[in-house]
Amino acid sequence: MINRDEFRSIEFESHGIIDMPQQSACRVPKGFQPMQNQKELAFKIGNIVQEYKAKYQEEHPGRCSQYALVEKACDIPIDTIKRLITGRTRVTRTQLAKLCVGLKLPIENADRLFFMQGGLLNLSNDFDYIVYHALADGDDIYSFIGEVREYTKVRISDGT
Repeated sequence: MINRDEFRSIEFESHGIIDMPQQSACRVPKGFQPMQNQKELAFKIGNIVQEYKAKYQEEHPGRCSQYALVEKACDIPIDTIKRLITGRTRVTRTQLAKLCVGLKLPIENADRLFFMQGGLLNLSNDFDYIVYHALADGDDIYSFIGEVREYTKVRISDGT
């Protein structure tokens, strides 16, 4: 959870979800060209989802759908998860944030994925700041969605 007073005292260089490659300059050093390897990102997301399912099955033996598990943990619809894994749709920063927070990835692993998506997490952006602290604190997906709405006025729970 974010400390409200601390958050309000920070002067962020950028606000909201910056998803377009040409806007990534707000997040990374001048002249930096992000990797933006969507195929590799989709592959890595697929591996992470399979690992999450395997870990879940160790604790809860039996059959289960990896897509249903991720949908519940990340608040991302099953059809969207399938498209992300197969690479049929471009991974947005919002989807990646929800995936990383919902699956409780370590910050280092999440940052590698964000790098492939368009830029490392940058604490001078208010959305990235919230993502970073949600990962660091192990927040659940609904707490994260609530904080994003409260602090950035952006709704990320509408089927993304």
